[in-house]
Formats: sequence, structure tokens, C-alpha cells
Amino acid sequence: MPHDPGMRIVVRWVIVAILSMGALAVVPAPVACACSCRALTTTEAVDMASAVFSGDVLSTTEPASLGSGDPIYYRIRVNRVYKGDLPALVTVSSAASEASCGIRLAGKVTVFATGPADGLSSSFCAAPVTLDVKALGAGVRPTAVPSVTPTEGTPAATRAPEQATAPAGAVNRLAPGVAALVVGLVIVVGTVLLLWRPRP
Repeated sequence: MPHDPGMRIVVRWVIVAILSMGALAVVPAPVACACSCRALTTTEAVDMASAVFSGDVLSTTEPASLGSGDPIYYRIRVNRVYKGDLPALVTVSSAASEASCGIRLAGKVTVFATGPADGLSSSFCAAPVTLDVKALGAGVRPTAVPSVTPTEGTPAATRAPEQATAPAGAVNRLAPGVAALVVGLVIVVGTVLLLWRPRP
């Protein structure tokens, strides 16, 4: 280590720069995703939708190839209607790819859809970031009683309206910010250790 105090400071800053570049090298780059949505409140999502309802997913029909561009179709038994005029059984389509803002529906769901009752579709961007059940109101029953049993279809998960949370994609969007914070902490700690180390 050089004995000149000024030279010591220069060397220390060079070491800090090297450590900083090393930290940036190990932080993974954010994954590119074609789906980008504006965060919606429940009231905004209801205003944008032509139909809002809760129900149980009875069956799922997926395309033969997820890369074909064909949508996934969900057969849903409607329990409560918050907007629109819906029958007791509806089919909702959504893009098969999450990169195209497709959603996965299973178990008990609250759906924000567009289109006529016989051609409903939904996407990741149609749902609010956090579901506010009070903003939905009391709702009404569908126009007819379903003639299917609860055992039809095997839901993969259960998600009641009261338990709804932000979609996984929203959590993924936080990853770049967390990585930047970690890099900043590494730089600060490295600088403090190098500049304030007691001299012999």
C-alpha cells in the first residue's frame, strides 16, 4: 500500500469502484415481460368491466399448444353478479400466455370481464391490484339456477373474494427495485469500511 495519504485515498476509491461493479455483475437482470398494466382500484376495475361476478371454476379447456395463440376457456358457475346480466353458467376466455396478460382461474374466483354474456374474456390487466369487497356491493343472484353438482371439475386452488391479493406479476415487478437497494447497500458498506478503517 502506498505511503502517500493522497495516493491511499485514490487506491481506496478504485477498490470501491471494483467492488461496486462486481456487485452489479451478480444482480440478475429483470425478466422481460410483454404484459404491462396500469394499477387499478376495485372501483376503476368495475367501471372498465362489462361484467363482474364471483363463482366457482368447474372446468378448464386449454389449447393443444400453449404457443398456438389460442385462449384458455374457463367454465364457471356464477354465485353472485356485481355488474351485468349473467346466467348461472358462463364461459370466460383468457390468453394462454401470462406474457400476453393471460390469467389462470381456479377454485373460487372474482372475475372482471369484458364482452357479452356469451363471449366473456378477461386478462391480468382487468383485475384490481387489491380486491375491495365492499366496493363491489351486495350483488345479485344470476338469472338461473345452475344444474351442475359441486363435484364437476376439480379446482386447483381456492380463492375467496375476501382472501384476494395482488397478482403474482405485481410482486415480480418489485424485484428490480429490491436488487437496486441491495447494490446501494453494498456500495455504502464498502465505502465506510475502506475510508474509516483505523490507521496503524
